[in-house]
Amino acid sequence: MVMAQPVHHNVSSNTRAFDPAWDFQLATLVSIFESTPEESLRQALVDAHGDAELAIQSLLVPSAIDHHGSNDRGPNSMSIPDDDDLPQSQRNPKRARLIQPRLESFLAPSNLGRDQTQYSSFSSSSSLQPQRQDPPHGSGSSASDLPSVHEFLQWNKAAESQSSTSPRVKPLFLYSPSEVAKHCPCTLMLNVLDKDLSIRLLTGLMEDAESWNRNRWWLFDRIVESPHTTAFFAEKDADMDEVSNWTYNGKAQDSPRRFTSEMTEARLVVRDLVNEHRKQRVIHPYEVQGDWDGNIAAVNHYAHSKEAVGWHADKLTYLGPRPTIASLTLGATRFFRIRKIIPDAKHPDTASQMINIALPHNSLLIMWPPMQEEWKHEVPPQATVTPHPVSGTSRINITYRLRRPEFTAENTPQCKCGVAMVLRCVFKNKANYGRYFYMCYAAGSQQGRSCGEFHWVDMQERIDAFWKANKNVTA
Repeated sequence: MVMAQPVHHNVSSNTRAFDPAWDFQLATLVSIFESTPEESLRQALVDAHGDAELAIQSLLVPSAIDHHGSNDRGPNSMSIPDDDDLPQSQRNPKRARLIQPRLESFLAPSNLGRDQTQYSSFSSSSSLQPQRQDPPHGSGSSASDLPSVHEFLQWNKAAESQSSTSPRVKPLFLYSPSEVAKHCPCTLMLNVLDKDLSIRLLTGLMEDAESWNRNRWWLFDRIVESPHTTAFFAEKDADMDEVSNWTYNGKAQDSPRRFTSEMTEARLVVRDLVNEHRKQRVIHPYEVQGDWDGNIAAVNHYAHSKEAVGWHADKLTYLGPRPTIASLTLGATRFFRIRKIIPDAKHPDTASQMINIALPHNSLLIMWPPMQEEWKHEVPPQATVTPHPVSGTSRINITYRLRRPEFTAENTPQCKCGVAMVLRCVFKNKANYGRYFYMCYAAGSQQGRSCGEFHWVDMQERIDAFWKANKNVTA
């Protein structure tokens, strides 16, 4: 049973400092605009009367704020309560009116076309130079006219970088296991599989990848798609059934595929390596207790240097808090870019530092807790990649994960939209630091609309309650 409590908006200046809803909304803005001063985010939330979605619009599109107080609502405006509908303590006679225009009104025409896109937010390193390069013929690129999410959000990154007052920190490029261990909560291992197994696994997944899909979801007023293909795999019948009930971006997850024999062989090697390293780590109470086993896997295919995935952290909803994820690379070498979103008390200036880790064929990168809570990662587009003898410019990435029985589709709460909520953690707000919560995750499937519902979760109480009620369940 999820121990939760609903939270309602309250932005009264007298209660704001103690209001968990206000803390949550501010934490949401901070997680999106990491480089924007917190005072600017706080003011945007004040102007939006505690509505995070309206505050996001005002931060992305300053021209969307009409400070003249016009009462004429255009066809693309978002409805917000009139002062007469608010308690006296929340009324503001000089309130700004926030309007959400259609995306075309602030996207340059060149940003809407795939062929004209330029990636302007990446490192100046030659291997990552942001030059547009047409995918090679027959490379598995999407045949659809939908914009890639990278292209769609180019304006977002530009707007955020212009508003940043934080000094730029020189990016790091890491190539050795010792360098990786020094700078982030990851372990890099090279040549982890037998050479024959790595080639068989790569060849089999390259063939299977021809039928994989690109994820699609609603972002504002249009559908976007991921700039790479992906598929979920599971080993046992119970795992297959469970993953079939999952949702992704508010939509039903595609039915998983069965582990191939080579994937199972690799899983055993990866499992033993992870558990051997776990013996040297302090296990947090929220983590899985006992041995780790990658019983499910999300597998990604990057057909060429321009296929990528943007900044994100892996969803906690079905993995539970503080997950361990083992990422196996096969084929062409690509950079894996990470950045810490939580400032280090000893080195606060490195919170936004870009760390680029080179992942060659047959390498394993283990992402330890709290990687998914405190860091974000991406696979950026590159100008070129060195072809692999078997896969050419393609990279296959197998991310082995442990499906925990405490976190299933059945015991995931649904929001007012009737869609499974997503589990997240607050790590940038001091008042609620480390607290987990469920929030509405329906926007990706409902034309960008969300009910805004969220619930706080007492994580230790939830985990203890599950095992008390399910003493015979195997972890």
